[in-house]
Amino acid sequence: MACDDRQLTEAQRQAAFDQLRNAGALQAIRPFSGQATPENLVDYLNREVYPVLRQARKAVNDIYRQVTDNAPSGNPLSYLFSASTTDADPTAGFLRLDNADAGAATTIRVSEQNGLLQEITPWLDVMAGSATSPLGAVTLIHHSDPRRFARYDLTSMTDQGDYWDLAVTPIEA
Repeated sequence: MACDDRQLTEAQRQAAFDQLRNAGALQAIRPFSGQATPENLVDYLNREVYPVLRQARKAVNDIYRQVTDNAPSGNPLSYLFSASTTDADPTAGFLRLDNADAGAATTIRVSEQNGLLQEITPWLDVMAGSATSPLGAVTLIHHSDPRRFARYDLTSMTDQGDYWDLAVTPIEA
């Protein structure tokens, strides 16, 4: 099933692909042509679309990691989640809530090292020194399912040595 509104010659298509590459595109998707059978569509998706999407996702992830790892206010606090609700150190790279129901949690315990085991104490110190009320907002998002989240107002922060207690008021979960 070719695009009927404007047919391009092979030379025009190649020129368009070259122009995209020169503009920074790593790979362009060739238009679908041929019989629109399930087998042909699957082959087209696997051959043309999937590699481009995979490449774009990798590029976005690489940029996102650089931004979040170096942004002082970009909330670089990617953590592993502990299901425990114990009032104790969540261990390096982890955070834990004081309640199994995220919508009822009033304390978030966070390690001074994020999930990449990078020291985030300077970020915590800045947040704790805020003069606003509340100090800010905390949003916990499941990394592979953004529909699973909890949002809180951050009311106070207490340094417990290797971890911090964040006193929070639930907004939505």
